[in-house]
Amino acid sequence: HTAAITSAGRILCWGGDRFGQCSRIPTLTPPEYFQSVAAGYLHTAAITSANRILCWGCDRFGRCSRIPTLTPPESFQMVAAGRCHTAAITSAGRILCWGSDQESQCSRIPTLTPPESFQMVAAGRCHTAAITSAGRILCWGGDQFGQCSRMPTLTPPESFQMVAAG
Repeated sequence: HTAAITSAGRILCWGGDRFGQCSRIPTLTPPEYFQSVAAGYLHTAAITSANRILCWGCDRFGRCSRIPTLTPPESFQMVAAGRCHTAAITSAGRILCWGSDQESQCSRIPTLTPPESFQMVAAGRCHTAAITSAGRILCWGGDQFGQCSRMPTLTPPESFQMVAAG
């Protein structure tokens, strides 16, 4: 399926809808609107203007219902949806993951030494990838095809700026 946000802050989804990943979009009460969206294998995740994460679709392994609770003023800044897990970055630069942990894609989040923090996250089939404030890329979880162990080496001052996982 595909998900998009309109200029009015609405989410529209189309494509496969077997588990309601397109048709069960939560209704928001204005002035709250959707700010970002991620389409996973059978679920959709989004962050609202109130910094809430909402997930809908297939909830197997808790990929939609086990959203961690944050203590204010920490808020959600980015969300990624994988095959069976969801990952998010908080305003404190932490990564939180929930859903399936079959390949340790949720439980093996690397520990960073401050002031380094996580800046971007991507969720794949059974792995998670992230970029840090130092421009490093870190990957954990399933490594059947080298998606975590075969990371290229960059020559400084080049650094990683974006990451995607499939």
